[in-house]
Order: sequence, then C-alpha cells, then structure tokens
Amino acid sequence: MNPQGKVISEDINGEFDTEVTGLVYDIQKLSITVEVKKSKAVVQFEEVIGFRVLDEIDLIEFWPTFSSPRGWLFLVESGGWKELESVRVGFVRKDWGLNEYFVTGCNECVSIISGFEPTITIESHNKNEETNTNPQAD
Repeated sequence: MNPQGKVISEDINGEFDTEVTGLVYDIQKLSITVEVKKSKAVVQFEEVIGFRVLDEIDLIEFWPTFSSPRGWLFLVESGGWKELESVRVGFVRKDWGLNEYFVTGCNECVSIISGFEPTITIESHNKNEETNTNPQAD
C-alpha cells in the first residue's frame, strides 16, 4: 500500500513536532489532544466508525507523505486503513462515503474513520487564546 492524501492542518501556532498526548472516546465523539512546545490542539470527530492507535514505527508506508513538517492532520484519500478494512466481507459500510483521517505524533499516530469533518480547537500554553476552526471549509 502506498497511502495518498492531503494536509488538513500543517502546524500548531508555527510548531511542527507534534505529540499525541490524549485520546477520549465517549460513543458520541472522539477527542484527540496533540501538543507542541507552546500550544496544543484538540481535534474532535463525531460519529466515529472506528479508530486505531499505532506507534509510528508500524506505519512506515505513511512516511514521509504523512509526517512533519508537512502537517499533523491529514485526509487519507487512498491506501490507508479504511482501504484495508474495505477488503473484508464484513466491513458493511465500505461504500457509505466515509473518510479516513490521520493524526501524526512523534510516537503514536491515530487513524480515524468517520463520515463527518473534524473540528479543531487550538490553545496556547502561554495565553488564554483559543481558536476554533473547521479545517475543510474552503
């Protein structure tokens, strides 16, 4: 497999060396916290079909296309985990228009399958600044 896709979010307040530091799943949504030196981002996915967390060493086929400094949040268009699942007879939702997203960290990486675009909240560690974005609204 040769995963292909596009960058949704390049940096967090100008920083590129991201680390996935938290993940909370509560049936309604998946929240992933990604931190850099001076800031953090929380990316939320609603109506998640599935997600997986793997160490970056087990995702060699994703590098360097899906890595810093290109970005930390990607839309996987082909060759990813969703495509692997789609070959299974039991993966009923393969033709439901789902998207796969990929969150990179220096160690852990998260693959997410969802039918909805994520939302991102960026917070500075030094200020009480908060920025909400819809990354795919162009």
